[in-house]
Amino acid sequence: MQHREYRFSVSLLAAVALVACGSESGSDEAPQDAGPGGPADAGGADVVTDSHVGLDAETPDAGCLPPNKICDGKCVASSDPDYGCQPDTCEPCPQLAWAQMGCANNECVLVSCNAGHSDCDGDVTNGCETDPDTLDNCGACGATCAIPNAQESCKEGVCTIESCDEDWDDCNNNPVDGCETDLRDVANCGACGEVCEPNASCATGTCQTNG
Repeated sequence: MQHREYRFSVSLLAAVALVACGSESGSDEAPQDAGPGGPADAGGADVVTDSHVGLDAETPDAGCLPPNKICDGKCVASSDPDYGCQPDTCEPCPQLAWAQMGCANNECVLVSCNAGHSDCDGDVTNGCETDPDTLDNCGACGATCAIPNAQESCKEGVCTIESCDEDWDDCNNNPVDGCETDLRDVANCGACGEVCEPNASCATGTCQTNG
């Protein structure tokens, strides 16, 4: 009986020692790979960055290079009067009366006038202030209408005869010399080409026989 108990004790001690050795050897094993996205993979993960992050329309990468400039979030020409003529500002050129604006030497300038108006006083601040269909500025600044013996007008930039003064007429249909014909003359008595008989006179637009 004593021999059997002794053999059982030896076997039990051997089993305990074997279990202890197995635990120690298992602690030396490397941890398993946690797989993509796990702790073992985090240190080597690729970081995706956008090469354009932080760039805006004012950078050369946006394609807006001098002499262009950025205004209202878009690339515009420095010579566009709607955004001013300075390379570093976007303040538009002033809107002048009946005028088209442009840029010259980084300054806002009056380029042309709208149809029916002219800049006759040379003052840019009041734009194209003159109507070129007036007697004092007919078709051009300072071109006055002064037709002899006539009441004149300016139509589409041309001086024309509205009517002739009393006893005068435009017999040659040439407005340049106005109403050139005296209707009190025997060669045109009362009307163009109305010739009186020899020895007759012209009075109040009619031929008068003398004697």
